[in-house]
Amino acid sequence: MVKFDHVTKQYKDTGEVALEGVSFHIFPGQLVYLIGESGAGKTTLMRLLLGELSPDMGNIWVNGQKITKLRGNQLAKYRQCVGMVFQDYKLIEDKTVYDNVALKKIVAGAGTSDIRKQVIAALRVVGLSDKYAEKAGELSGGEKQRVSIARALVGNPALILADEPTGNLDPAHSKEIMELLANINALGTTVIIATHDMHAIDAHRGRLLQVENGKLICS
Repeated sequence: MVKFDHVTKQYKDTGEVALEGVSFHIFPGQLVYLIGESGAGKTTLMRLLLGELSPDMGNIWVNGQKITKLRGNQLAKYRQCVGMVFQDYKLIEDKTVYDNVALKKIVAGAGTSDIRKQVIAALRVVGLSDKYAEKAGELSGGEKQRVSIARALVGNPALILADEPTGNLDPAHSKEIMELLANINALGTTVIIATHDMHAIDAHRGRLLQVENGKLICS
């Protein structure tokens, strides 16, 4: 499903080596926790998987596709097949819940009927079917993150990436979001969650990948 082969990434403006010689293989349907302190390299690894960054050395495969070679339309098409959940939600707050969840499919040029079907299904999974007409800015933090997860689900991606999805939430809502992501994984979706909050992952078994100072020390 996901394979890193001796991946190194250095930021040229600062000289910082964010990842060094990282190799691992994630199988389809796994729930993976990418753990480590802030600055350890977790977000860089996620951005590489999303295709926002390219490695300086090594290669990355997702679903048998070498994404380090993708450019332009090929890269855009790949990103349509990956769901991304961010710590700060990245919602358009003056738009409705429906519009936020539909955005990725609208950009991809999907038909109205297809978009409606997928948005309704995604909102049902995250428990927000009754919130579709509300403005995103009027929601609680936990509800905003559920909208973000629903947006990631649209298109039935085989892979969902969640970068510190509980970072802005209290313990109760953090537990709910982790439980929701674990439930989505139980449906067969591969889920990779980057977090430094060990308490948030205690209730759900998953594989641990630990990074420290840009190196993988536990896989």
